[in-house]
Formats: sequence, structure tokens, C-alpha cells
Amino acid sequence: MNADDTLWTEPIASTSRAVFTLPYKANDAQEQTEADFADAAALEAYESAWNECNGKIQATLSSLHDASLDQIVAFVRTAADGGDSLYTALSGRALLKTGLIVGASPGSSSLLYSSLVRQLTRPTPANSSTPQPPCLVSRLASRDCSNIKNALRSLIGGFIGSDIEIEADDEGEEEDQHVGGPATLKSALFVPEDMLNLKAWYEQRFGKKDSDNAPTLVILLEDLETMDGKVLTQMIDTLSHYVDTLPLVFLVGIATTVDAIYSLLSRKTANKLDASSFFVDPGVSAFNALVRGVFVDSQPPLSLAPKLYTEMWRTFEDLHHSVDATISFIQVAYMNHFTSQPFASFTRPTSAIPPASAAPEALRTLPSVITTPDLAATILDPSASPAIILAEVETCRRAISMWNAERSVAFEALLATMDFWEKRKPMETMLAMVLGEGGEKGLAKTVDDLCSLVLQASSTKLPLFLSFLLDRLSAFLASHPSLPTDFADFISSQQSVLQPILDAPRPNGRSTLFNSNIAGGLALPGMGVGGGGASDLDKQTALRPCTDLLLHEVWFASDSTVMKRFHPTPLPSLFRTLSRLDPFSDPSYQPDPSEPPPVMHDLAIAYRTYAETHPSGRLANLGEWWGGFELQAADEPEKGDEAGEGRANGDKGKQANGKKRRRNGGDADEEDEDEDEEESESEDEDEGPARRKQARFLRAIGDLAYLGFIHPTTYKPEHVLKSVY
Repeated sequence: MNADDTLWTEPIASTSRAVFTLPYKANDAQEQTEADFADAAALEAYESAWNECNGKIQATLSSLHDASLDQIVAFVRTAADGGDSLYTALSGRALLKTGLIVGASPGSSSLLYSSLVRQLTRPTPANSSTPQPPCLVSRLASRDCSNIKNALRSLIGGFIGSDIEIEADDEGEEEDQHVGGPATLKSALFVPEDMLNLKAWYEQRFGKKDSDNAPTLVILLEDLETMDGKVLTQMIDTLSHYVDTLPLVFLVGIATTVDAIYSLLSRKTANKLDASSFFVDPGVSAFNALVRGVFVDSQPPLSLAPKLYTEMWRTFEDLHHSVDATISFIQVAYMNHFTSQPFASFTRPTSAIPPASAAPEALRTLPSVITTPDLAATILDPSASPAIILAEVETCRRAISMWNAERSVAFEALLATMDFWEKRKPMETMLAMVLGEGGEKGLAKTVDDLCSLVLQASSTKLPLFLSFLLDRLSAFLASHPSLPTDFADFISSQQSVLQPILDAPRPNGRSTLFNSNIAGGLALPGMGVGGGGASDLDKQTALRPCTDLLLHEVWFASDSTVMKRFHPTPLPSLFRTLSRLDPFSDPSYQPDPSEPPPVMHDLAIAYRTYAETHPSGRLANLGEWWGGFELQAADEPEKGDEAGEGRANGDKGKQANGKKRRRNGGDADEEDEDEDEEESESEDEDEGPARRKQARFLRAIGDLAYLGFIHPTTYKPEHVLKSVY
């Protein structure tokens, strides 16, 4: 049965070689019921909003790495250098062409590698000076390379199942075009872990064609740090034997530095590589592009309030710069907003989703409405009809759309100004200032510093700045036709007015131009520059936070409590766990005199002593720590357990054997030796519980060190250093 012809199919497994699809049937007996708390209108609004936002996210990420990966693609498509080297002269074989992609972390490299594979498997344009066929790419991960046999099997199978159209042979066979897809059972049996079979398959498919247009075979290793060095060495040695017969290119993703690969390889194997390094930043750059493309350059159905954006950035850093986790964060924020907020029905346009009956009452309780009663008089009026309130909501919707468009242009102007004056800051810092919590002061200082440079510009540099800014804005507005062009028109008019001012005579020694000399004032949106009232653009409103807007709670999600449930902070949770192990840490605990004291866990005792020993210092004395632990830790029972009974029975047996030997006339010296051994064993047994308590103490200290509370120090060997307070 063909899975493609089945009505119900779902991909259930994906490997580096293929995606296997198995058929299944829908369960007609079980009815699909929605949750009790889920409102049908709320779910419909959520699905509509998330589908629109997810479309923008995928459109932004689809071409994210296209520009940054151009060098890698050019490196793969460039023919190998025919120059001779010492290794080539001595071994008679060419070097293995290798590209080291530095910065590809395992948590966020999937998006990077998908973009790279998409570019490599895409044919060059027909009008190109050097048209080249698409490459065949085999993606490998460390889990596919547990040994050299599995590594070569995954490598060869990745080429067999590559998505590329291969024309039929020019023989008189009636065969359709073969479209490469998932590896079938026949091809799997044909491709064992032998490179000779890959060579035979490549010659069979492409040997009868023009050999100059044959595709390049690219091996892409995703995670080097978790790769076995022995398997990697064997793989490189195997590939280097076929460099002269197969067009091989080896790409390696490295999360740390280039030294990581050379630490796994011997010098003999490393000399077989013709390596070139390429640096990428998939995590932070993808996050910045995602945030700017979705929340700055366009207006999503639901944006993130400053507090929630700060929480998203913290989650991004805690989860190893994972873009997938960031997208899930946004989706959870959408879901929580539409299912928990009673006014969420106003988020979507009224024509698409009708508002709920309780929505107008929920609007009157919003902080932005209560703090600005003069602007929200219509909403606060209890006699206002739903139609009037709906019209007021639509007015606020248009105001937020205009503010978002002005902010995107102002943000581009701010970045252009920073680039011109070489006062660049990281993109994540600028996004945190504009979108995050508590960034208004830093943004205001940055704007003031840039505007002071503009005011102090010379007569030569100011026209260059205006031309650079106008060209940057023109290119930005051309790619975003929905944004207003008022600011670009304003800069263009200032540029035309500037020339007469420059041609006019000026006093000697005056090399700067002031903003008051320019008609209308040189004002950047949201940047406090220029005379008051000169232009509508100089209102300092474009880069203000969304919390200044009326009804911003409707279109900006601000509830971050749900994120804390999904991504809890580990340190407070660890403190709570250690406190639960120690009942005396609870102030309300009252021990019962009639009952024996509770037996506490050794880790809880060590943690209590850790907290009480030198609370104001970072060093803790191990001697004092052991003294406190020895007094509080419970003693091990000496009688009643199996070990104690066994020892008692053993002593009785030894005494009985001694008496038996004496009855049989045993040697007295042997009896004395046996008695000495028994005395020494009894002494060791007496010292056993003390030694075991010391071992328990060392175990508890090791557990605290493993949890990150302490670590050794060379300052005082008898002390440990506290690292968590």
C-alpha cells in the first residue's frame, strides 16, 4: 500500500537519509472534544492570530542566513585549487576540501543548516556566467556516527536519498525521470558501508553525462564537539582516498573554536585537510532578525509588552540560544492571551471575530484606561453603547498601527546614524532598549549622544550624513512599502535647503552648523533634536514605549507568569528542595518531646552548616564544617541490623573455633595469633562508624560542590569557596 494514496498519513520518523511515512486510520469511535475551559470564539481568534504571526516568522527566517552563507556556498561551488602542495607531492593525492563553520551551536544550528542545504541544492540562475548544477548534501549528526560502519552507511545513504532530479540515461529505455527521494529498501540493500559502492553509483548516474556538470558531494557534519575522535579520524582517512575520483567537500559545524577539530585529530590526519574557516552566529543573529522582522518592521496581531519581551530574552539565553524555544515562547504567549484575557476578542478585527459580551466591561478595568480618564472618557462612560466603544477601539487600533510604522522607520534611522558615526551597539542591545523593560533611559542617552554629533557636524560631514541617511531610508522603505515615507521626504527637503546655507558667507573660524540654521529643524522621529514646533515629526513619540498608548493591553501581551511555569528558575527550586529536607528550617515547626527527633538527610545537614558557617564570608572552614556535621548527623545503628547480627554471629563462631582448637591440642602460638587478629578486627570495627560518618560528610560536600554551591580554592587548602549565596 502506498502511503501517499492513503487519506490519513503522518510523518513519524526522520533520519539523515529519509523521512518514513506510515499510514494510520482515524479512530471514529473516539470523539474529539475540546477542553471545558476553551471558548470556541477564543480558540478561533487564537488560531487566526497565531497563523498570521507564524507566517511572518517563517517568512523572516526563511531567508535569514542567505546573505551570511554566501561565502560558504561560494567555497563549495568553487573548483578545487590545482596547485601542488608538499602533501600532494609526497602522497600523490589531493587534499580533502574542508569548510569549518565556527559558531554553529547545537541548539540553534538546525535553522542554519536548513538554509545552507537549501542554497546548496538550489541550481544557479541560467543567466549566471558559470552555471553549476545543484549539490548533493548528506547531513550527519554525531548520533549517526557511533562507529565508522554506521557513519559511512549514513553518509552514503544521505547521497542516495538526496532531493535532486536526475535525468534518465540516454539509452533506449522507457524510464521516467527519477526524482530522488527517501531511500527505498532496494537502495538500502545496494548501499552498504563501502565507499566503492558510492563511487559506482555516482559513475552510473553521472558518468554518462558531461562530467563537468556533475554535482558536488557535500558531507555536512552538524555537531563536532560530541563526535568520537577515532570515528572522525577514520572517516577523514576514508574520504581522502576518494578525493581524486569523487568531488567531495567536507563541512564541519563547530560550536566553540577551530582548535576543537585539531584536538580530535592527529597531525597526520589533519594534514589531509584543505581547511577554511567561516564564522556564523546563528543563535543571536536569528533571534535579532526574528524580533526585528516580526515585532519592529511589521505589526503582528499580538505584540509583546516590555516585561514579556525581557522574559523572552532571558529564556533565550537560558535555553542555549534556541530559536525553536523562542518561537514556542511566542506561541504560548498568544495562547495564554486569547484564552485568559476577557478583552482578547478586541485583538482581532471585528469583521473577523465578533467581540464577547463581557469585553466592554473588561476594557474599563485596564490600567491604561484608568490612568488616562480624559482620553478614555468614551470607554469609561457606562451609558456608552457597544457600537461607540467598538469605534473607540478601532481608533486606538489605527493609532497603534501608525505608531508602530513610525517606530520602525525611526529605528532604521537610529541604526543608520549609529553606523555613520561609528557608535555601533549590538542589535540585541538596541532591541532591548526599544522593546524591553527599563531601556528608555539608555535609549534616551544614546539618542542624545548621536544628536550632539549631528549638531556639531562640520559643513563637509553634515551633507554626507544626510545623503547616507536618505539612501538608507530609501532602501528600507523600498523593501517595506507599507511604511510611511514622511521622514524620508523630510530629510530630502532638509538636504535641498542645506545647500544655500552652506553657500552663504559665515564668520571665520565657525566650522559647525547648528540645527536652528536649517529650515524646519533637523529632527529625527523620537529623537529630541531640533527646535520645538518646527515639524510634526519632532514630537518624541516614535520610540516611546507601548505602555504610553491607550488600550495597549489589548494588542500587547504582558502576562509573564505562564512563562515561569513553563521555564522555572532552577536556583529557587533548588533552595526549596533543600529546605524541605530540613524540617527545622521551617519557623512553624514544633518538635514533639514525646517523639524521637527526626532523622535528617546528610545533604540537608551539610547545607544547613554551609548556610550557618561564616554567613558573611565566601570561605568556609572544612574543620568547623565537619564539627557541625558530626554533632547533627545521625549515628548508624550498631545492633539490630543484618550487618551487626552477622558480625555477632561471626564473633561467636570464632570463639567456638578457638575452644575447639584448644580441646584438640592446638598450638598456643597459633591461639595467641588468632587472639591478636580478633582484637585488631574488633578495634577496626569500633572505628568503623566514625570512618563511615566521615565518608558521609565527604559525600555530602561533594554533592554540594556538584550542585554549584562550593568549589576548591588554592588560597587556603583547608577551606572551600562559596559560589552561591
